[in-house]
Amino acid sequence: MGSTEQTKTGNLIIEGVLRLGQFTTANAPAGTEGALYFNTTEKKTKVYSNTAWADLGGGWDDVLPNYTTAQRDAIASPAYGLMVYNTDSYRVEYYLPDAWAAIQAPFAGGHSCTAAIDCASEICVDGYCCNTLCTGNCNRCNVVGSLGTCTEVASDCTGNCDVCSAGNCIPNASACTGNCVACSGSGTAYNCAAVDATCTGNCDVCSGSGTAYSCAASVALCSTSTCTCTGSGAVFNCSSPAIGTSCQGGKVAYVDGTGLHGLIAALSDQSTGVLWGCYGTAISGADGTAIGTGLQNTIDIMAGCSTAGIAARLCRGVTINGYSDWYLPSKDELNQLYINRIAIGGFTTYYYWSSSENASGSAWGQYWDGGAQGSAHKDNPSDVRAVRGF
Repeated sequence: MGSTEQTKTGNLIIEGVLRLGQFTTANAPAGTEGALYFNTTEKKTKVYSNTAWADLGGGWDDVLPNYTTAQRDAIASPAYGLMVYNTDSYRVEYYLPDAWAAIQAPFAGGHSCTAAIDCASEICVDGYCCNTLCTGNCNRCNVVGSLGTCTEVASDCTGNCDVCSAGNCIPNASACTGNCVACSGSGTAYNCAAVDATCTGNCDVCSGSGTAYSCAASVALCSTSTCTCTGSGAVFNCSSPAIGTSCQGGKVAYVDGTGLHGLIAALSDQSTGVLWGCYGTAISGADGTAIGTGLQNTIDIMAGCSTAGIAARLCRGVTINGYSDWYLPSKDELNQLYINRIAIGGFTTYYYWSSSENASGSAWGQYWDGGAQGSAHKDNPSDVRAVRGF
């Protein structure tokens, strides 16, 4: 036989069954609110209510104290065996040493419930008597078809890299792909996210979306002296631009020994028949031929020759891909365009002007059908390709 508990009025609770103590009217016990006993003199069950013993038989409302669950729980130090009528659950309840219990038989698993005392398992979860506490964030006891059984619900994990395991959402790194990605989050949502620190070069970024993130080159991170970001895997670094590389409005036509400076040629000719200008007039300062002198030659030509539409003024006035610092190349700069003409592209096979003056009536240029450099009359229409420095 299970354990036996005795109330202050002599009642016994044996195997969950309430058995009332028996007393005559003369030796009725001192009562506490809600206490019960069987009166052997009157052959009636008595309940202690409002400081006196009364007959139990007129319905709960007039006999047992009526409380909501909140009011019941607010009773200070309830006596062991105190009985009340719960107007929320519509049941008679009594107080055990540490909790309230219902006199009616508890519900089996899967039955709807409002509190633990409703259930044989003493576990009420998600509105149903449950077989376990079911405290995870992706398990429930109200799953249709499995009511009362704690069941995992994978859809409760709402991220793109989480799974429900042992009742809780956890990260699943294998759902993320790429070399700079991690599965991170909390609670019921773990998502694949970029990890920039994984990309260790000086011009790479972690790029992607959804579940895929990988390191990729970003030439925008390189300085204006470089136009190339190369590498692989998780390492991409800025490097000296190669001849023919698209860069800063055109294509790289020349790189000096430092690898940091050079010339960029426009992508197409600015003219296929334009005069050098001011035939018979010597232009002061426009006689530089070396690499690096073309810009000053162009400035000097424009200062010393006011003729509109000449080669120097045409190059200096153009804006290409947002860049407006173009000029007519010097003799040696023009030769670099010829040497790398295939990588640059877009040339004709005719004669191209340089900004290097040869005499008052002539200037240097270069034949594109063989590469020979020579001077021609300034009023001879020729082709023009602008350059800019970097």
